[in-house]
Formats: sequence, structure tokens, C-alpha cells
Amino acid sequence: MKTIVVATVAHFVLHSECFMVQPALSPASATQSSGVHLLPVHEPVESSKQLYCQLKHRVGVASNGMKRAGMSWMAMPHRYSQCAVVSSSGVLRKHQHGESISDADMVMRFNNAPTQGFEDLVGGGTTFRVVNEKLLMNWLNGTDLALLSPGVTFVSTCSICNVGEAQLVNVTELKRRRQDVHSLFPTINMYTSNLEVEAELDTFFKREYMSSGRHRRHEKSSPAGVTTGSMGMALALSICDEVKAYGMAQSSTDGVPYNYYDAESTSRKTNLWHRSWTAEKALWRRLAVNSEADIDATDVAVIPGFSKVPC
Repeated sequence: MKTIVVATVAHFVLHSECFMVQPALSPASATQSSGVHLLPVHEPVESSKQLYCQLKHRVGVASNGMKRAGMSWMAMPHRYSQCAVVSSSGVLRKHQHGESISDADMVMRFNNAPTQGFEDLVGGGTTFRVVNEKLLMNWLNGTDLALLSPGVTFVSTCSICNVGEAQLVNVTELKRRRQDVHSLFPTINMYTSNLEVEAELDTFFKREYMSSGRHRRHEKSSPAGVTTGSMGMALALSICDEVKAYGMAQSSTDGVPYNYYDAESTSRKTNLWHRSWTAEKALWRRLAVNSEADIDATDVAVIPGFSKVPC
């Protein structure tokens, strides 16, 4: 297992102006793969610290927007020290991070990403699983039920309800799905997003990563808002002292599929639906406090939690 060299949270707090400058990989250097294709992005002129504080200003209390299903007055009470946010990225096939992921105080996963059979790559335990509107329907249709472990806290989000051009699921339909899931599986622990964080993240990426002026009209609109992964990152940064993001940040994707559990998967649908996806990966690289070389070697980005960085 590769050793991850990190900048500690304590050091970061004392020197909070010293974000490492993380140059983004050019799309050409990061897309030599049939599985993953990164789109060109407009790189913000702000410093990494400024970007971090802009993000914190918008979603610094993301956990406040998560209410427990069936108990809408109950906000998310959790607080963690060291957190592992595990993407579904195919780059995780290049490493064996399972042990270090399992050692974290909190482990977050997304949608129906499996662990069984992939423990060496991504560990085995799950604290939080952030799910989109599609997975709710899967459960109601009797699929992906193995994910409904009583020891997992689920977080229901939606990136096509009040953001993006498609808006295939309206708020009323989302509430119905959530209520039906709660009625059908009353013992699962699920928190539901009020959709404000989704909107704030969508605005953040449009303002910071979309070009302005005459160039904007040439950019394609996005059917959906940000990915479920970035929703999870916002939540993790608001409840964790430090986040280790596995496969979330932009790095070399040469020779890897889109998902670690599907050798034939590609990023085509994600690029079509989430135009911010490449920008999201560029952001997590910019905000990391470990070195560029370490991110490239390990595909792990270490980012201090919002509570640890004064803005």
C-alpha cells in the first residue's frame, strides 16, 4: 500500500493562507482513456484559499439542510474527525486503499457503489451513503435492496429537481418517493436534503468555472446540477475535521474505466448530464493541502473541514 503524505489539519489552521497551488491537469493529459473523458473547464482566477472560502460561504453548514425522514425537526447531529469520502472512480482500481479507508472515523459512499469483492480497493464499512432520486425508485421497484443495511445512514439528494435544464423529477415527486421509501422501509436511517445545497453548489460552479461574457453563449447548458459526489463532499466538509477524498480529485485517468466496479463503464452519461463534473474534480484538486505529486501518486486529496479554516 502506498504511503500518503499529508499536511495535518493543525498545521493548516496555523498557516491557513498557505494553500498549495495545485495546477489543474490539462484535458489532454488527463483523458487518454476510453473510459474517462474530462471536458475543458474555465480555470478560476481566485486563489485556492479564496475558492475554499467561497465554497464555505455557500455550503459551510450543509448538514443543516439535511433532516431525518419522518422527523423533519431533527437535523443531522454527527461530528467526525477523520473522514473518508470514497468515489466510484475507476482510478481506485490502481490502488489498494481499503485498509486506510476502513480506518477512518466516517466512510461515505455514493448511490449503489458496491464494497463486496472490492474490499482491498475501497474497504468494507459504510457510515453514510449519499443517494440520488434514481436509487429511491430502484428501492421502490425492489432492486438494490442489499444496500439497505441498518448500520448505514442514507442521505437523499436530487440534482435534477430544482437545478439543471431537464428537471425530470419535480419536488412533489421527490417527496413522494422519499415518503414511500420511508413507509416501505421504516427502520432505515435516512436524512433528506432540502435541495438548497444542490442549488448553492450549482451556482458556485457556474460562477467560478464557467467563462463569462461573449464566451458563455457557446457553452452547453447542463441537464442536471452537480454530481451526487460533490453533494457528499459538501456534507463531509461540514461535519468532518479532515476529509480524505478517494478518487474525487482530477488526476491521470489513463487506462481506467469510469467506475471501479465496472470495467466497461465510461463517463459519457455523466458528461452529458453533469456539465460541471470536470470542474468538480478540478476544484477538489485545487483545495487539497497535500502535494500535487501525492495526489497523482495516490488519487487521494486531503482537504480540511470547514470548521478548521477561518475565512
